[in-house]
Amino acid sequence: MWRSCFAEQNAEFCANVAAAISAPVTAVSVLIALFAFFLTRRQHIAALENFNQTLLATYYSELDRLYFDLIAMRMGKPHLSGDQTDIESVLQRQEYDQYAFLVWNFLETLHDRCLPDPNGKKKNQFLESTWKPVFEYEMVCHRRWFTPLRQQLFKQTFSEAIKTYLRELDAKPVTPASGIELPHPEAGTTAQGCADEAR
Repeated sequence: MWRSCFAEQNAEFCANVAAAISAPVTAVSVLIALFAFFLTRRQHIAALENFNQTLLATYYSELDRLYFDLIAMRMGKPHLSGDQTDIESVLQRQEYDQYAFLVWNFLETLHDRCLPDPNGKKKNQFLESTWKPVFEYEMVCHRRWFTPLRQQLFKQTFSEAIKTYLRELDAKPVTPASGIELPHPEAGTTAQGCADEAR
């Protein structure tokens, strides 16, 4: 009987101790889990920010390299400038057509990565401020090449955006950050600025 009473008291005591210990342990476990969750979330956010910075640097260096290659192709070849009055032969015409296609593909890449979408949503303010003057300059220099037939070579959203950009540019003369005055079609000017730069 004594043993039975002791066992019952011991079991009750053990149950009370276990209950008293389990509540704080559970609370501490929950706090540790929450801390780990927020720490992990902060690490994920930091990793995402780091990824975005790396992506931005990659985009910038890739665009820079592509544009450098386009400019290098144009050096010493004024017929590639966009002022189609310098084209003297069928070979130069073919060379210009291929070059202009490369330029317009580059402009489509700039549009896709840097410039606001049709809804006005910004993609990247830094890339936009860096590349928009180049976009406008090259677009105006090679606008004659971008005929309705050739527009079919590009995404419809890009072609529509170009029409909008050109309407806006035609409304007023534009001088990009480079200080090179862009040709204005309504004033009857040619792409002389583009041709001078290529020489």
